[in-house]
Amino acid sequence: MQPGELHRCYTAGKMSRMPESSAVQSPFRVGDWLVEPDLNRVSRGGTSVQLEIRMMQVLVYLAERAGVVVSRRELFDVVWATEFVSDNALTHAVTEIRKALGDSARNPTYIETVQRRGYRLIAAVKGLEPEDRGARQVACWLISGSSAFPLRAGENVIGRGMDADIRIESPKVSRHHARIVVDGGRAVLEDLGSTNGTSVNGARVESPRVLLHGDEIKIGHHVQAFRFACNSPDAETVASVARASSLGSD
Repeated sequence: MQPGELHRCYTAGKMSRMPESSAVQSPFRVGDWLVEPDLNRVSRGGTSVQLEIRMMQVLVYLAERAGVVVSRRELFDVVWATEFVSDNALTHAVTEIRKALGDSARNPTYIETVQRRGYRLIAAVKGLEPEDRGARQVACWLISGSSAFPLRAGENVIGRGMDADIRIESPKVSRHHARIVVDGGRAVLEDLGSTNGTSVNGARVESPRVLLHGDEIKIGHHVQAFRFACNSPDAETVASVARASSLGSD
């Protein structure tokens, strides 16, 4: 994507993940700044700075995942939802957040840019209760190349339809092709009567199948392949699972 190009969330590239908006509204601290999401305000000592709502949403989302690299695509999908926005919108938002916090892109103490990957909040976060920080974190993922798609608790539908949780834009993929139901650390894959089928490790899925870490899932005939991971979604995990096979679209 070139600077200035329009970005549409949900449908960027061939796949996208439906966003979930943050429910965090209580004040918390990032470094020595007090963040008040409900007021769109950050303050320190006698200094108070108002943030635009999108900027606050970016800051809260990064704070919920402090220490973890969050991709630009994920931030677009979560913060801007289905809007058409310039690719520069996120860059501008991060720049303004840094300005408000007195941060530097070159020598960051709050938000670090990870080249070709996204952003990471590196300051200490206090006041986000474990249930707040963990409510939307997931333990199970689908990984394709360097992209990771989180699986929420409950049903995750994979397909071509606009209402699919993980969308694959291909005529060879059914609208509701397959689903993965996550319950705690257990994930079950089921084909939903698709035309071109679903397979795990080369075997066609004929009935619900429990997934194991590292399983290869193929959606349709040579359309899209994933690796299933069920543990911490850090960069090393994504890289190690992705190296297990060469994934992508044919």
